[in-house]
Amino acid sequence: MQKKHRSLDGAQFMREFDQATRHAATHYPEYYQYDNYVNNQIYDPPPPLQQQQQPAFYSPQGTAAAMGRGYDMNDPLTVNVPSSSATGYYQPQQRGETAALQREYNALNKKLNYVMNSIRTFWSPELKKERQLRQDETIRLNSLQNKICQQAAELQVIQNELEKREKDINQLLSESELLDMEEELRRLRRQLHEPRNFTEKSVSVHELQTLKTKMERSEMTLSEKMRELASAEMRAKCAEEQNAELEKRVEILTRSNTAHEAQLQLLQDDLGVLRQKLESRNQQIESKEN
Repeated sequence: MQKKHRSLDGAQFMREFDQATRHAATHYPEYYQYDNYVNNQIYDPPPPLQQQQQPAFYSPQGTAAAMGRGYDMNDPLTVNVPSSSATGYYQPQQRGETAALQREYNALNKKLNYVMNSIRTFWSPELKKERQLRQDETIRLNSLQNKICQQAAELQVIQNELEKREKDINQLLSESELLDMEEELRRLRRQLHEPRNFTEKSVSVHELQTLKTKMERSEMTLSEKMRELASAEMRAKCAEEQNAELEKRVEILTRSNTAHEAQLQLLQDDLGVLRQKLESRNQQIESKEN
């Protein structure tokens, strides 16, 4: 559509206006409402040209005023003339773009609200409670692991001490001196209990004195060996008692370690289940957001 220049003379403008009032304009957009205006209005004949005032938009002041006020539906001279004002002239294409932008804005708002609701759902009290439980279980698991490590170190120390005691016991039992003392003790006992015949004349007094001295010396040695044997037996008995006590303690620690390992396995299984639940919920949230 070609736009008419505003520098038309008065007579030509009036002729075009008269023709436009007889035939409704069809080349302007519908929102100008020209047809309704023409059908509902009755125009007086235009005054003579010499008495008619020049339209406002023929002068710079009138043009500025017309641009400022846009369309005047009561003014037949400006009803079909589009104004250059930004608030008075919109093309249908611009209206369509505005509607499309409005729809896009509404869709983005809806998506944003949906995402916010999803975030609120994710940070619900139940999930917070579940997260707190998972943190508590993680702390508890770490504590149990540290306790198991400490008990394992203590068990290793006890086992080393037990091995050392067993070596000492074996060393005491394997000493040949103890066996020699036992053999000599048995021999001396036999000698003491054997009857002697002192009626033989072939045995001299010196031999009897030597035998008596040797016997006294053997008795002293026997007493000393008996004391050493009693001390060795006492040490062996104490070592055996300590060994039994250490074995009981090792057994108790082994059972406790087994129970802790079972509890640790249960906690790890629960932690794995919670991680799977959290991953599935994260995937659901990501799928909803996408």
